[in-house]
Amino acid sequence: MLRRALMGALFGCGLVYCGSAAAAVKSGDYQNNRPTCFNQMLIEAVKAKINTYNQQNPDNSIYEQRRRDLLMRNLDNFVPVSSVDFTAEEDFRTANRLVTLKVNQGYTDADFTICKNLPQGEERPIYLLIYTPRGASRSQVEIINFLPPEKSGEVFSIN
Repeated sequence: MLRRALMGALFGCGLVYCGSAAAAVKSGDYQNNRPTCFNQMLIEAVKAKINTYNQQNPDNSIYEQRRRDLLMRNLDNFVPVSSVDFTAEEDFRTANRLVTLKVNQGYTDADFTICKNLPQGEERPIYLLIYTPRGASRSQVEIINFLPPEKSGEVFSIN
């Protein structure tokens, strides 16, 4: 049942990235054929992906439950961040992923859209790294930093 819900959410998200260029320009939710940080369908897809992960990987600690609840409440607002000026001091994991894609795949700063949520309290921000893989027609969104520190090496993608 969860698998069907996830597939439905991902399929719905995929429809966002397949939209026509005319609709994208008209809505203002796309830039350089990539969704912007303000794209509500993108934000809903990110929420669905994180919620599905949380349901499939329950944690009984009160601290983790509160962290997850706070995280979900803070996912409504993302702001753009420049990939040109992005450094490891801002966020090591995101900077590392940027460098990896640039070196291994030959991407440039113009190929990326980076979005950052505005967390409350001690939470570190969640970053969305958006780019279109070579030869693909749809953007890929990588969600960075939503896992607790002991699992933070994992990157989740929405294709």
